[in-house]
Amino acid sequence: MLLKELVFSLRQNLAEQTGEKPSVGHTYELLSALLGYDSFASLNSQAFIVLLSGCDGNAVENVRLLLAGLLDLRRATERHVALQAAGSPRLTALVVESFAQRHELAAIPLAGVLGLYDDQVSIDHATEFALEELHGCFLDMEPPQLRLSLGMLEDFSCKNPSAHYALFRIYERLVKHHDSGSVYWLLQMRLGRQLSGSEKQLAVEALFEEGLIERAEFHLSKASASGHAEAIFFELDELQKRIAVTAEDFAVLDSHAGVPGLAGRVATLAEAAGLTLLAMSWSQVAARNGDTEALHRLVSADRDAPTVETWTWIHLSRLLGRDVTVGTLRAYHAGGQYAGEEFDDDQGGDFYVDGDEGLDIAPMSAELDRDAQAAAAIIYERIQNGHSKT
Repeated sequence: MLLKELVFSLRQNLAEQTGEKPSVGHTYELLSALLGYDSFASLNSQAFIVLLSGCDGNAVENVRLLLAGLLDLRRATERHVALQAAGSPRLTALVVESFAQRHELAAIPLAGVLGLYDDQVSIDHATEFALEELHGCFLDMEPPQLRLSLGMLEDFSCKNPSAHYALFRIYERLVKHHDSGSVYWLLQMRLGRQLSGSEKQLAVEALFEEGLIERAEFHLSKASASGHAEAIFFELDELQKRIAVTAEDFAVLDSHAGVPGLAGRVATLAEAAGLTLLAMSWSQVAARNGDTEALHRLVSADRDAPTVETWTWIHLSRLLGRDVTVGTLRAYHAGGQYAGEEFDDDQGGDFYVDGDEGLDIAPMSAELDRDAQAAAAIIYERIQNGHSKT
């Protein structure tokens, strides 16, 4: 159901219940007011509508209370009066409210959805929880029900490139969830073969999944083209799985070195691609941002011929609370009541070992070690100052 179809249905309902059929524009305004916005223009620029009927009741409650807010009958009544439309304002607003309740309509602020996928934006835990609940609702929706929200988000992305990555992530989740179709039966349907009920269902599901994949790829491409760091990294990661990538392929990420958490992942990707020098370069960026895995990688690379810089990284790791010269190998319970806890012989059972060995590095002279400590302290202070600003 697209938004225009929802409004058409609401107009029909108003005509049946009140004897008055409001204009299309008036219906948009009434619905927007009920959902908490002064006008449809305001709603359309700040939110999108979801149709939550049939979703888990607790999830609907959380989404409404933590994200969308309650339906505003008073605002809808006042909007009807302000527009000087025919019919009883109170009765008209009540019918719109009943329609919205029946379909569990809610308006979701775009800022929260965009912020969820933007490491530069901080959103509170309640909003993050509610958005995860909303994603769960999306996964439970049938295609016609999904079309309302996705259609509004698609329209918004046409004018706002910032929405492309969020849409990619939404479609990506849907693709992973909807994987029960059959490409074979879809091909048979396209060839004109008459299918049985179950065969046709598998073909239709595959067609739906195909559409989701196409939209996910489209929005990933758009997000990457607009310079979104996470989208660029994702494309590079997927490319590396198919072909041998080069250092030149990574150059597009150079301008995003300051994105929190990105440098360490780029270093890991470069290392997996066999680009050792590039991996070390990105590891240095990550280390200066406090990435302890990057510190371990840098120190390990120079363990046979340590320098002042090597010991700078070691002292920095100590300041950060993760001394790379101290081993973290531990045995953990592999299952049962104590799964994931440190292994205890008294409990017995299967176990696994996780962590890494401490790096044994030759010491420096006292003078050079002081230089390394001083350099580490400067980097550590920058890291702390950077964290305090976020």
